[in-house]
Amino acid sequence: MRKVSPKILSNVLMEIAKEHNLIDEIYNSSKIIDHLLKESVIFRFFFQSKKISKDQKFSTLSEILNKSVHPLLIEAISNFKGTSAVRSFRDFYENISYKYKIEKNIIDVKITLAEKLPESEISKIKLSIDKNLGKKSDLDVSVDDSIIGGIKLRINNTYLDGSVQNKLQVLKHTLLPK
Repeated sequence: MRKVSPKILSNVLMEIAKEHNLIDEIYNSSKIIDHLLKESVIFRFFFQSKKISKDQKFSTLSEILNKSVHPLLIEAISNFKGTSAVRSFRDFYENISYKYKIEKNIIDVKITLAEKLPESEISKIKLSIDKNLGKKSDLDVSVDDSIIGGIKLRINNTYLDGSVQNKLQVLKHTLLPK
């Protein structure tokens, strides 16, 4: 049997999911598998095993994960084996996430703050971003006290730096030209 690329496999799975209104289930199921691969060495060894056939892998995963992972996803990932299985799944999962976010009109936003803010403030920032972009934002908030104050945003591949650190750098270059 010819090996199918993770991208093609994920594209086909997402098309089927879209036709049957299963996009949320497939996306959430793939997040569970991703978490298991990151957190469980035993699961990772099982997933990579060359000695376990596709059918055995499918039946074992179905039995163990039947209530939390959609059977279509289990069928798809049962194709991955060997040392490249985890990398193949990562490519598969990245494409599933990409397709899901396009379908649901979600945009990735990374926020870097000088200090931790209360959830109510983060919610206000999220609402403002959602309103201004006309999309739902998937926030990744981190703290970096070296920026002194203000905020840094990364929206997909666009960077906005409103940090005090950046403003000081701009001022320095303005006052002390080379």
